[in-house]
Amino acid sequence: HHSIIDHVPGESVSDLFSWFHVRNAEVLKVILHRHGVRVSVSGHLHIHDVKEEAGLHNIVTASMAQYPHAYRIFELRDGELVEVDGSAGTVRRLGEG
Repeated sequence: HHSIIDHVPGESVSDLFSWFHVRNAEVLKVILHRHGVRVSVSGHLHIHDVKEEAGLHNIVTASMAQYPHAYRIFELRDGELVEVDGSAGTVRRLGEG
């Protein structure tokens, strides 16, 4: 539920945002890299954002508990994670703008 990559500048050290961030994020990222993990998903910030750091993507999705209600749909296609926008019928590969 908490981020491992900063989505807000200074998130991991800010008095306002640091409690949204995993305390031992650097250690966790080493473990994730060791096991070939390329994607992590978090929420808590209630924003739509994707950040990448050294090949690891951290996806934050807004909340269904507040307006505007937001969600994401992802599919694994040919070993690649893609985000599907059902309303527009578009597909975006992870890391694309």
